Formats: sequence, structure tokens, C-alpha cells
Amino acid sequence: MSDIKVLQRYWYLTAEETESLTSKLINKGLLDKRVSNQQDFFVLHYVCYSFLLKEKPGETYANLHRRLVESYSISDAFRNRTELDLLNFFPNDHYFHFYIAIHLEQSRSYDLFPDLFTDFGFLEQKVRYTGLPNTVGDLRLFQERIFTRMRDPEFYAELLTEFLMGAEVLLSKSADTCLLQLALNCTGMIAEEAKIQASQYNNRVWFCDIDHTHQHQLVQVRSAPHKVRFQDTSSALVSLDNNQISLVDLSPWYSAPATIFDGNQGRVRDMQMINNVLIALDDKGTLTIWSMKNIPQDRNARQHESDGNIRKKAQSLRSHEKDPFVSFCNVDKGNAQSDLFAITRDGVLYFYNGLSTFTLINRHLTSIKNTYMIKPLMGASSIPKLLFLTEDNLGCIFNLTSTSIECRFEEPQVVNIHNVRNGLVSVCPNQIRLRTFCLNNRNQLKTEKLEIIYETPTHHQNTCSAISDDYQYIVLGTTQGISIFSIRDHVEVLRTNISHNILDVDIYSLDDDRYRYILISSSEESGNVINMYSLMVTANNQLVSNQYQLQGNTNFLVDLDNEPVRVKTVDRKRVIQELQFSTVQGRDDFNKLSPTIENSPLASEVQQLVQCRSGFYIGLEDGDVLRLPDWCIPKSDPRPETLLRLGEPVSLLKYYDDVQLLVAATVSRCVIVIEGITEHQIGGEICECYMYSEHYLVLIYENCTVEIFNVQSKDVETTFVQRQTFCASAFNEQCLIICTSEGIIEQLGFNLGEDDRLAIQILHIFGRTDNTPSKWGRISSCALSAQGELLSIGYKRGAIEVYNTEERKLIATLESHKYEVASLYFSPWQDPNSPHILVSIGEQIVFWNLDYVINNPRLDSNDFKRRSNRYKSRPSITSPAMDIRSSFGSRSSGLSSPLAGSPARNGSFTFDIDEASLQWLSKVGPSSKSQLLSCIKLIGSAKKLMINRDFNKFFTIDDEGYLYYLRLYQPDRNRLTISFESPIRGRPANGSFLI
Repeated sequence: MSDIKVLQRYWYLTAEETESLTSKLINKGLLDKRVSNQQDFFVLHYVCYSFLLKEKPGETYANLHRRLVESYSISDAFRNRTELDLLNFFPNDHYFHFYIAIHLEQSRSYDLFPDLFTDFGFLEQKVRYTGLPNTVGDLRLFQERIFTRMRDPEFYAELLTEFLMGAEVLLSKSADTCLLQLALNCTGMIAEEAKIQASQYNNRVWFCDIDHTHQHQLVQVRSAPHKVRFQDTSSALVSLDNNQISLVDLSPWYSAPATIFDGNQGRVRDMQMINNVLIALDDKGTLTIWSMKNIPQDRNARQHESDGNIRKKAQSLRSHEKDPFVSFCNVDKGNAQSDLFAITRDGVLYFYNGLSTFTLINRHLTSIKNTYMIKPLMGASSIPKLLFLTEDNLGCIFNLTSTSIECRFEEPQVVNIHNVRNGLVSVCPNQIRLRTFCLNNRNQLKTEKLEIIYETPTHHQNTCSAISDDYQYIVLGTTQGISIFSIRDHVEVLRTNISHNILDVDIYSLDDDRYRYILISSSEESGNVINMYSLMVTANNQLVSNQYQLQGNTNFLVDLDNEPVRVKTVDRKRVIQELQFSTVQGRDDFNKLSPTIENSPLASEVQQLVQCRSGFYIGLEDGDVLRLPDWCIPKSDPRPETLLRLGEPVSLLKYYDDVQLLVAATVSRCVIVIEGITEHQIGGEICECYMYSEHYLVLIYENCTVEIFNVQSKDVETTFVQRQTFCASAFNEQCLIICTSEGIIEQLGFNLGEDDRLAIQILHIFGRTDNTPSKWGRISSCALSAQGELLSIGYKRGAIEVYNTEERKLIATLESHKYEVASLYFSPWQDPNSPHILVSIGEQIVFWNLDYVINNPRLDSNDFKRRSNRYKSRPSITSPAMDIRSSFGSRSSGLSSPLAGSPARNGSFTFDIDEASLQWLSKVGPSSKSQLLSCIKLIGSAKKLMINRDFNKFFTIDDEGYLYYLRLYQPDRNRLTISFESPIRGRPANGSFLI
């Protein structure tokens, strides 16, 4: 199929001429016009195609292919490109990225293969437009042409394939994520090639990070998925929301044509495979059976999504019309005919037997009614038995030989139940229960004991489950992602995909040196996609990944200004830990430090964590506030000092070293401790607090009321009463910003009177004063620039608004996040020549160049362009510096460090000489979004970012436990000299700075 733009390019005609010619060919029956994804495509009829193949063309086929290749001017595109993005040269015409490899091969343009298929800019477009299977298929099929310049072509092709498999997940979730940036985080040959390509774009912002492009793969399906079942390592059955079942190809290669099993009368409730037969039960109570023999497996580079093999049903099994089937199970007898059991709502059990089709052998009226699940218990004893679970919270074991119930027990509603040798593991919505059985003297099963082996976190609920073949692990699908539970150790060992509500999961064991299992899942939010994961197991039979089992995604501390970088955290077992950054065999990662003395777990979950000069303060869920002089709780003395007992979860904890003041708050009270003595207690919920001039503590209530606490007199001196709902706040010595849930943004000013009383008043109100809701949802975060002249507001739906606080107007709206902007941070520099960099964090970390949006405002139709004199364009490496800003710095730029400026504390770094800002000069984003300097897609989402003094190192941990350590990367280049005329004291007027 060809788009009309491709035909226009190939025929060297105008758009009007091409449209006229295609209309004539359609009228003569030579072409057929099809519509796919709201796009017109033209297809040559097969009869015409066969005829042309037999005819001798006027020129060779190689020349015909070469003409199309030359029409794209590939060599000129690479020679004239000025940025990584190739869209200006190769726009998405729905043909080039799909088929250019075939035309290069047929035209013998072999020298263009390495230029295209090793370029990360082209590969990103190809993955986005054609998908992973087509991309990897081209790389493998034309491997000898593509990797001729590599030291080890075969090994590089394997590395690149594995890299793209993981990168596709991140690319699909963020339009602003860059494949070259992901490649920089890899190791070995991929990283080496990425550094060579990144050096060609010195005006872009690049980072080095820990590699996260592994273990996770996306698989496209035809419609929204529901049930998922592995057939083998390279294929799976997926029930779709159109009631069909699709056999999905999981291999990263040209996709085999999909096999569609059609004939269900409603939504598929359950599906099972036995030998070469697929059996599905729909919500109408009908069992449908298909043969799975002779499934087509040929792979074709020209395969289209619309192609597929429809497999008709072989048989339908129905009970009485008014008493439909509600559950079924099958028993595989190897080469012999298999047994199929199905039960109706009123308790009629049907016995079927067969190979490819099934014959009714018997049916038996039982007393078991309202069954919702039936499972075979063939290994529990020598006599075959079935387990029934009913909506009346009853479990029944049914003897197939005597056709009688031999055991009953109470069993609340379960999501799934698994037979593990001599017991049953029940996965309930909020817990996992283990029930063991034994045989009585009549050789009948009876329950022995019940044990709750796992309590699901309160904000999670189990929705589905699967068990590994070796009975070691249960994969839990929950409303908050996937959790993997160790049956042996009774603990959660891994979690992933936290932002998704999981509909179904399945796990498959591998015979592989590196990976032990693969698992697949479907979720409500994933669209027409299923997720596939690879899981590694150590020699001790423990699942591992590069996730850290963090307790909460803000409970960590890190000092990025000292080497080696160490992270202080609390794991999910409530044990304090320390991780150290290191490079082992060329791979960057954080590894757990083994303490000389084993630490004892804390008594309750950690809610808040702060560091001060004298040690650490920890706020717990049970309301205790602990003080640790060192980062350890030895088991020999497991009782740390308890400073406060608040009786409720600690929601706010801050410490100010200069005045030795601790603020601890819950939802109903706040305690202020000065030099270890409780000086003041306040009723009500305190959401945030700041220290003003080391003498006044600014307290913000949940209703946005502001109180001023005098640290010296130890009294509340000023109260500014409001009746709003607090969302976010920002602070510097000039003003306080309070954002409300109603969308109001208040700018409050401070005034120190002659009696040393600090007064507060409203200076200006931004945003919506008419209570109309914002299309971006509620405000979620805000930040002030170092000098307070810029204010950024983050929203729940991902937008960021930037205001000028002096001119009191909206400057720009920044869009990249799809979800909540959790936190915002400004660059800290006071130097008037320094760039304004804004960092936003949520499901991704985004770096913004605010100078670009200030100097390139969006214009209304009746507006005119007026460049700002205050924010001039950043100087290039040869232009003189200009005095751009003159306002004073603040203490709330948002930089993060364990001892100063952490989001959990008040403070920041400001400098008179900001040579650190030189590395950000002249940096721009792609031409399509120049204000966006870099976008780092996270596996999960994060709320807190730690930043070093030089604003070139950034650290966070997301809610799935992945660690990110971004270091600003400067590609190797010749030493450049930049001349400045600087009015700043300490910098030579005409000095030279070497980069």
C-alpha cells in the first residue's frame, strides 16, 4: 500500500497531477483505494501485479528501486542535517520507514544501510512509526549490510535489538523522550556509538544515567486486551474487547500473521488450552472450541496490521438455556483423550471427553450451586477430585469417582486459587491465604489449618494472579500494578507497572542462562497493548532486578557533592539502608553497602525523613518522631531516641539547623521543638512551613491560613485568616506563594515593622478568581526562581504555567507531562548572564529553557511580537555577555541536598559567580519544541528530585523502586574559548573561559 505523497514523489508530479492520474487508474480498475487510520492508500490489484511481473519492464527492476531511493535524497539529508530529528527530510508518509530497507537492497544502495539503520534519530522514528517487530526485522534481515562498520557486527546487532526492545516502552509513553538519550545510558558498544552521535549536537542537553531499557517489552494487539495466556515463549492468547481471541506473536521480529479465533457470543470469562485445542467460556454461558493446528507462522516484512487469519469455531457446548455454564476446567491425559468438566449455575456438572472435539459422557446434579470457579485437584490424592468455590463463601472438594462431596470449608470470595502440592493458596482481594490438607483414615481430603501469609497494602487490591510452574512465586495483578510474591519466604519481592490497574497476568518458565521467567499482563490504561517482562533469578533462587525496594518514594537522602555518592533510604522491611554508586564492568548502578552491624527494623513505616548537622529525624506512621545521631539502628541497641509521640502518622517534618528548630505535624496537630524542648503546640493541620530571616517561622494551614511564629519570643504574633483549600506553596524572603484547590494563586508579601513584628498581606492574585475550573485540573506544585521574578505552577494533568511576578502576567504554558507535575525546581544562579532552567518531575523529568519561551511568546491574531529587554537571548559562545537581571536572589530556588535546600527543608544555593551555568549556555531543544531541553521518561513516577550545587547532577527514586542518577554529559570536542564582558565582581572583564 502506498500513500499518495509517495506516488507523487516517485512519479515526480505535482499533487494535482498525481491525484488526476490515480483517479484514472482507479476508474480503469487498475488501482484500489483503501482507507486506514483516516489515511488514503492505493493498492495495485493482484491480477495487475502478476501481469506486470511477467512483462519485461522498460528498465531494470534495480533502476526502478533506485529511482525511489534517489527521490528521498538520503545522502543529502545526512549531509545537510542540523539536528538529530530527521522529520524535515523524512516525514511520516506511511511508506518510507516501513519499506526503505527493501528498496535499498533491491537498488543495491548498500552504502546507505549503515547511515540510516545505525542512526538513533532514524531508529527512533522507525520504532515510533512502524513498531518494534518491523524495526528489529529489518535489522536482522539486512544485518550484513547495516553493521559492516562495527567491530563485531553480529554482537552489536544483538545488543541493539535488546536495547530497542526496552526502549520502545519508554518511547511509547512519552513523545518527548529521545532514543539517543536512552542509548547514552547503556554500556559497551551501544553507549560508544551514542557518544559519537551525541558529539554532533553540542547545543543539545545530554545526560548519563543508569540504564533502564531492559526487562520490559510492549506487544501490540488488535483491540483492548482482557485475558492473557501464554502458549509458548513466543506467542500468547489474548481475549479482546470485541469478544475475539487473538494469538499474538511475542517475538521481536517481523510479526507472523495474527490468528483470530472468532465465534464467542459475549465477553470471554475464561480460556484454557489443552493439546491443540482452545476452549473459551463467554459471559453468555457458552463453551466454544477451536482447533489450534496449522497456525501460519511465516513472517513477512510487508505484513500489515489489517492482515489476519480468521479461525472459525470447531464446536460449541451449551447446557440448558435457563441454566448456563458458569465455570469449567480441563484435565490433560497426555496422548489420550482429555476430560472437560463444566458446571452450571444450578449445580449440574457435565463430563466431556475428546481430542479436537468433545462428546458428552455424563452429567450429574450436585448440591453445589452458584459456583464461580472450578479447579482440578488431581495431585492431591490418587483419586481424581475437583475443587468448587461458590458465591456463598463455600469451598467444596468433589470426588469424581464417587460423585460426592467429601470436604466442605469456608472460603471467602477469591480472585484466584492455586493448588500447591498439599495445599491451596487463595488469592483474595486484600490478602493471600494458605490452606493445607491431609488424608483421613478413609483416604478423603480434609482441611488441616489456615494461615494468612500476606496482607495486601491498604491502597492496593488484588485483581488477578498466576503461579509459576515450580510453585516458587505468585504474580499478583493489582489495582496498583504487578506484585510478585515469594511463597517460600512469604514476602513481596518485586513490583512494577504501579500506575496501571491490572486485568490479567500469566507467567511462563524459561530454560535460559540469564532469565528464569517471562510474564505478560493486560491493564485498563494500556490501550491496545500488553506488557511483557523478563525476570532474572540468582543462584539462591531469588528474583532480582535493578529496582530498590523503597518504602515510599520520598524517603531518601543523598549528597551529590561528595564522592562516592551514597543514598540513605528505608526499605519495605523498615530497615534503614545505604547504597553507593559505582561502576562495575562498565555498568553504572547503586549497590547496597553491607553494614558492619546489622540494623534492626523500625517499629512502624516511615512517613518523613530529614537530615541535619547533628544526625537524622524520622517521622513514623504510628506518630513517633525518632532522632538518630548516626545512620544505623544496631540490633544490640534497637531502641532509638523517641523525641515525640504524636499518636498519628507524621505528615510534615522539618528541621532548621541555624536555630535548632524542629517542626513535626500530623493531620490534627503540630509541635514546635527548639533546642530539644517542646515550646509550642498547635491544633489543626499544618501543610507547609518556612523560616523567614531565622527569627520567624511561617506556618501554612490546610485552609490556607498563615501564622507567624516568633522563634525568639516563642509566640504566634500574626495570623492571616483564609478559608480556602491548600494545594501547593513556594517561598522567598520577598514573598510567599499559596496555591488553592480552587485554582487561585496568591502572592503574599512580608513587612517587618519597627516593633519587629512580621506582617503579611496579599500583593496580587494570579489565576482564576471566578472559581472556574482549569482545564489542567487542580494545582499540584509550584516554585519561585532564584530571584523571585518567575513563578511556575504545575497541574494534575501535566501542564506547567510560568508567570512573571513583577509584571504579574502569564508568560507561557509548557506541555510535556501527561500526568501530575509533582515538583518543580529552578536553576539557582544570580549571575545576570545565566540561563533560566526549570526542572519538572512526575512520570518524567523535563528540563525547560525559560529564556526561549520568554523571548518567543505565542501571539494572538491581533497581537504583535515584543521581545523582552529583561530576558535577552542567551549569548552564544562568541557573543559578549549582557546584564540581563538585577533583582536579588532568594532562598527557595528548589535545589536539593541533604543538608541545605532539600524539598523537605528550607534553603537553596545562590552564587555571585556562577561558572556552573556555563554548561547550560546556548542549549536548545529540537526545533519542534526548542524550549524543551531534555526529557527523561521514568519507569514509574517520582515526587522528589535531589540536585547538587553546580546544577549538573540530579537524583531521584520512582515509585516502582528504580534509581535515576543524571549527570550532565559534555561530549568530547575541541577546547573552545568564550569571551565575556562581565559586570559581575570576581569575573575578569575580558576573561577567557575554557570549556
